[in-house]
Amino acid sequence: MMNLVKRMPIQSILGKIPKFKLPERLRGGMIENATNYIRNVYLDYRSVFLDTCQDARDRPLRAGIIGSSLLGLLYLGKHNPSEENFVEQMIEYNNNISRVPESILNKRSSRHIDEVFTLFDQKLLRHQSLGIFSVIYRVDHAPDTDLFMAQCKYIRPTWKSYLTERIVDVGILDIYQLMRYNMIDYDVNTNEWDDQLL
Repeated sequence: MMNLVKRMPIQSILGKIPKFKLPERLRGGMIENATNYIRNVYLDYRSVFLDTCQDARDRPLRAGIIGSSLLGLLYLGKHNPSEENFVEQMIEYNNNISRVPESILNKRSSRHIDEVFTLFDQKLLRHQSLGIFSVIYRVDHAPDTDLFMAQCKYIRPTWKSYLTERIVDVGILDIYQLMRYNMIDYDVNTNEWDDQLL
């Protein structure tokens, strides 16, 4: 039974397109044109599908790599974090830091969260989704600012500065990675060890 299913060509599975004839009174008008258009689109997609299946049978390794890549991109797109995820993560990490005594608090973690909170409170953070990952970047002015410096296109930052200096965080797989990295060992004060050695 399995051999029979494997050997059946896809054309026979899809079958032939049924012959559809319009009544005489509907021919030559907009309805016939629309029907022909839909039929041609169906034929094009059917042809592409059949060619893709045949190519996958001829080169299974290539088809597997392309399929895995597409599934990976689809997974990344589904788990692309939003701006709300950034705010939730920022508040959660701030709450974690607030429960740690000052004597054992990691200064790097505390400083990073304070800087991000300050930018967020001043409305200087922007979120940009790029499909499979998101970027949080800082700008110079709040969105409701009407100063000349905020409106003049000649003194706006360059793209290079956005890519090198202004990125605050990058989010992928539902987590903003730079904030997570800076929160590693947030309850370990490395300066405390230096003081004890002296």
